[in-house]
Amino acid sequence: MGTHPDAFDVWSEQHLYAFGSSVGAPPDAFFPSGQVWGFPPPIPARARDDGYRQLRAALRHHLSIASLLRIDHVMGLLRLFWVPAGASAATGTYVYASLDEQLAIVCLEAHRAGATIVGENLGVVPPEVDAALARHGLLGMTIGYSNIEDVERAEQSLTAPATDIATFGTHDMPTFAGFVHGDDLTERIALGFGDPDDARDIAIRRAAALEVAAAARGIEPTVAAMFRAMSIELGASASPWVVLQLEDLWGERAPQNVPGTATERPNWLRRARHSLGDAPPETAALLRDVAEQR
Repeated sequence: MGTHPDAFDVWSEQHLYAFGSSVGAPPDAFFPSGQVWGFPPPIPARARDDGYRQLRAALRHHLSIASLLRIDHVMGLLRLFWVPAGASAATGTYVYASLDEQLAIVCLEAHRAGATIVGENLGVVPPEVDAALARHGLLGMTIGYSNIEDVERAEQSLTAPATDIATFGTHDMPTFAGFVHGDDLTERIALGFGDPDDARDIAIRRAAALEVAAAARGIEPTVAAMFRAMSIELGASASPWVVLQLEDLWGERAPQNVPGTATERPNWLRRARHSLGDAPPETAALLRDVAEQR
């Protein structure tokens, strides 16, 4: 998708990047002003002329130590949203690249390394991206929050298909505890993202769905009880991989990252309160119970 503007990859090969623009996202219901992410997009034609050398090098580096690799914002292999420097995201536009060529490189490098690739296909996903993931045998993602935010589905056990990894969230989403308490909605409004009335409506619907979900499972509507029960449900799903966020294991409420922010809050700076080695004692029991479902 891109590289930090001060990174070696960018400054050593500046001709591959569009310094007059930033990668971002167009305005939507969650971010009415859109998003500007602050790093220059790669220029598709120049990356292609260069044989996608940086993409190949990045894949080989990661796959030298990883047997499972997730590509963030996998839609970026097809298109990226370019925002002119100093302008608002509303003035941006999509710039397209060759999805098939780049996916072919991903598949070749994964095959050479004997690795599994996951594409983060969340948000606004063009249909051709999901079709390409299926055609090439890449896994997608199923997010457990989608069931417990909808009263109509809250009674149902969480499921995920064999074509997806199963998880509750990503680095762009609230922690499980933050989701249950509605902290993400409160912070979004404090940051000026979205409409307060819409946030209140979402909070009311979410609270109702969580109550229904807890009652259907015969558990107390507490963070610990719900996370345990729903993690075990994901463990019993058809998904080949279940991913639990480290900080969810002890009920951390604050997120490590809020999309669309840079200087507004301290992203990626908070140390984890525990490692797996000194996590609360119930953590081992939870992980064992999830593993028994696999």
